[in-house]
Amino acid sequence: MQLYFAKIGTEIRYNFNGKLKRVHLMPIYSMRFKNGFSFDYAYSYNAFEEYKGDEFKNFAQNFIGFRYTPNEKLSIFSRNLIGKSIAYNISNPVVGKRQRLNLTINYRPNDRLSFSPSISSESMKYIESNEKIYSGYIFRLNSKYQFSNELSFKIITEYNDFSSTLFMQPLLKWNPNPSTVFYIGGNTNINHFKSSEKKWLTDNSQLFLSSISLWEIAMLKFKKRINIYEPIKDFLESIANINGLFIKDITPEIAAESVSLMDDFHGDPADRIIVATAKCYGATLLTRDQKILSWANLGHIKSLSV
Repeated sequence: MQLYFAKIGTEIRYNFNGKLKRVHLMPIYSMRFKNGFSFDYAYSYNAFEEYKGDEFKNFAQNFIGFRYTPNEKLSIFSRNLIGKSIAYNISNPVVGKRQRLNLTINYRPNDRLSFSPSISSESMKYIESNEKIYSGYIFRLNSKYQFSNELSFKIITEYNDFSSTLFMQPLLKWNPNPSTVFYIGGNTNINHFKSSEKKWLTDNSQLFLSSISLWEIAMLKFKKRINIYEPIKDFLESIANINGLFIKDITPEIAAESVSLMDDFHGDPADRIIVATAKCYGATLLTRDQKILSWANLGHIKSLSV
């Protein structure tokens, strides 16, 4: 063994009115071995959680994960969960038996080509009756070819069993200098498999951008966290005028949906607006935010990691 460590995380959360929302304790144990293998275990104990006016007490989940990297070309990762959790996505939330299994393989046969297949399954059942609350899986394959330091091609293929949707997105990226990136791509949703006709129906796809994202870009420019070498108003107008891109404003439905998301989903109001927009329009959300991706894997929205 090369390294071993343990730590304990605690959380006591109140809302702005001083009402107790959550009491949570999570000890974490990790082991690292010299052969490239690592193991993690966490016990997530919820002493108390309030959600939509209901109070839930004394339920826990076990997180078990491992990673094996035998060489520079191959990496295998798995993170699994078993235990009890609140079923947030039903009209009358209850504590149910939850299980999540995940396996991801990263394979890079050479410096230019890489493949990353992954599969995640998730299910939840009522404790007493053992009846299914939800169950499904998501299979994703990311393939990338690096033509040069500046030019690359990536294609993402995903099948979502929760929504019976097959999604494909090719993306060509050109990065001529550190401050300039060009993308050419598209996406196709193939869903609603009709067993009687034994065929898939193809949806016409569109590219949406939440209007709150324009504000986020302006704030990043103001805080000098990104470099934009033209007046910010002109830059934002050039985004809004991209052919095939539709700017979606905040509607009453989106605003209401953003505050109805579960309390521990995300504290960033902009992220809540973006997720609510995707949910209201039934759109697939492209993001790198792991918290959003984990929440989406429960079947709340469709998402892709970019």
